[in-house]
Amino acid sequence: MAEMENGAFAGMFALKPLYYEYDGKRVLVVQPMDLVIDPVCRGSGLMRKLHDYAVDYFTGIGAIGFMEFPNQNSCPILLKYGSKDM
Repeated sequence: MAEMENGAFAGMFALKPLYYEYDGKRVLVVQPMDLVIDPVCRGSGLMRKLHDYAVDYFTGIGAIGFMEFPNQNSCPILLKYGSKDM
C-alpha cells in the first residue's frame, strides 16, 4: 500500500505468492491480483514504484517470475516495465 503525505490512500498492489514443483524443485512464482492507483495520483509514477518494489522484494526472496494476466489497458504498461508477453 502507498499513502499520500496526508495519510490518504494513494494506491496498492496485491500479490499472491504461489509455489510450484518445477524440475524437481519447489519454486516461487508471484501472481499479481490487483493494482489500484487513486485517480489523484495517476501519472505520478506510483504504479511503477509499486511494481518495481514488488519485483525487487520477491526476486530478493527467490521468486523465479511473475505470472501476470493483464487487461488490454495495463498490458502495454507492464511490457514497458520489462514484462515479457508469452
